[in-house]
Amino acid sequence: MAERITKKICLRITRWNHLNDIHRSNHIFLDDFMRKIYLASSWKNSEKIRSLAIILRKNGHQVFDFTDDSGRQNGLDTYVFNARKLFGNSFYEMNHKEFLAKSETKRAFLSDKAGIDWCDTLILVLPCGNSSHIEAGYAKGKRKELIIYGNLPKGSFDTMYGFSEEIFFEDELDHLIEHLLIPVECTLFFDYW
Repeated sequence: MAERITKKICLRITRWNHLNDIHRSNHIFLDDFMRKIYLASSWKNSEKIRSLAIILRKNGHQVFDFTDDSGRQNGLDTYVFNARKLFGNSFYEMNHKEFLAKSETKRAFLSDKAGIDWCDTLILVLPCGNSSHIEAGYAKGKRKELIIYGNLPKGSFDTMYGFSEEIFFEDELDHLIEHLLIPVECTLFFDYW
């Protein structure tokens, strides 16, 4: 608890200093405060992902939304891949090696990996499955900010969520939006574990 409080104080001081430097130079660069966000989650949350992407974009952030089939997002060649819809009943007959050998699966993997490489912040939207958690681990290994957001029931814990910079419950969307105003380099200022 003390580490989180200390971290928030340090972040606010760092943010204030950053804003003060911008003010002194008489230049305001909105890009300094806008994030490149990758939303990692399950297809079961597609409506939640779409609405969160809209909110984040309205707040000036760039968002990689895996459910967006409009084509290119943020200069990336995105490929919307819903395996159950694409492969139909054969999906349930495939093993992992067969699934990963499919050209559509390879294209989806490269598209999502490019999105994670592009982002500076990954938001893991719960509940979600193994793939989303692997995406979060990959992003953290690439020194991206990891935020966990969603339904976190009492009595159900994941120790490794300690890798995240912040955790926001589903009813804390306003706090998440506020947190995203802090430049990402300030949130990754130090490791506290």
